[in-house]
Amino acid sequence: KIPGPMIYEQGNGRLDLEASYEILKHYTPRASLVPGALDFSQCPYMWPHCKQDLYHGAMPFMFNATIVNGMGLTGWLEEAPKWIPESGYAVHLDVRFAFSEELWPWSGYLALYIRVKASGKAVQGKASGKISFTVLSPPGKGETALRRSVVEVPVTVGVTP
Repeated sequence: KIPGPMIYEQGNGRLDLEASYEILKHYTPRASLVPGALDFSQCPYMWPHCKQDLYHGAMPFMFNATIVNGMGLTGWLEEAPKWIPESGYAVHLDVRFAFSEELWPWSGYLALYIRVKASGKAVQGKASGKISFTVLSPPGKGETALRRSVVEVPVTVGVTP
């Protein structure tokens, strides 16, 4: 991440070829989500999302992320993603997902829809939790078992009455 520009101006940030080479020398195939952390309260990086906290009665907050499948050309989610609340306020969030039935080639989408439940209409603060899902891919050359990768992504949003 590059300090200063927002997420939509910089994409995945700056590429360091030497560091990338070192990572690839020891790379184990896995799945991931881009971006790898979703702190919607972090300004200016997450602008414009960081400028408005979520509140009960508002339209759902929507965000699209990319599932990257480094295990193979094709893949799929074992089951629907799960929202795992971590802070006390996170239980007041209704988090739903839409996602690619098939990850091909190498990627798919994960759409988040976040709303504040009626139980959170008087809450003020940050709500945090994580999204968890498992990506499966066919076995690689010489393998017999499906490849499996668990992806967990932290999420933080501001909540206001």
